[in-house]
Amino acid sequence: MQLSDLVKALPPYHFADAKKKIADRQAAGVDVISLSMGDPDLPAPPEVVESLCAAMQDTENHR
Repeated sequence: MQLSDLVKALPPYHFADAKKKIADRQAAGVDVISLSMGDPDLPAPPEVVESLCAAMQDTENHR
């Protein structure tokens, strides 16, 4: 199977690149907090939702 020129011209998938960088740093012993794609099909924990709501209501954050 041959890929079309259009497909070949697509940029690399961002999250695949991020996953590789994370794995490389973890292999080097770095404690990494991954802020990549996550699990969009799962609901956020209630404490996260509450914290985000509180931060949005804090007018100090409206800059």
